[in-house]
Amino acid sequence: MEKIKVGAVDCHVVYWEADMPQFLTIKRGPDERYPLIWQCVTGGIQPNEKAFETAIRELREETGLTARRIWTVDRVNNYYDPKYDKVFLIPIFGVEVDKKDVQLSNEHVDYYWGDVESVKRKILFNQQKNGLE
Repeated sequence: MEKIKVGAVDCHVVYWEADMPQFLTIKRGPDERYPLIWQCVTGGIQPNEKAFETAIRELREETGLTARRIWTVDRVNNYYDPKYDKVFLIPIFGVEVDKKDVQLSNEHVDYYWGDVESVKRKILFNQQKNGLE
C-alpha cells in the first residue's frame, strides 16, 4: 500500500498595501474537518491536476481571489492522516493578489488580513506558520 502521497497544497496569500505586505488567513466552518481553525488556503489535488493548478483553483474557490503572481516556497509540509493511513507531502505556494475583497466559500466562516506575526498567531498548524515565514 502506498504510504506517502502528494495530495494537497498550501497557499499563502499576500496583498501589498503600499509597501506593507498583508497576509490572508481563513477560518474553517464548524461542520468542516478541523472545525473553526485558522489556516492558509489549502486543498486537494484533483486527478490530472498539477500542484500549482490546484493552488490557483483553490484560491479562487475558497476566496474568490485571482492570482496575480504565484511561486513555490522552498519547503514541503507533511503530516500523517489517520483517516487515510498515509503521510501527505504538501507543496507550499506564495500567491500575490491585487485586491483584498474576499468572497468566502461555504467551507469557511471568516477571514483576516494582517502582518506576518498577527497571522501566525491565528494559524493552528506549525508547518503552515513556517511556510508563511
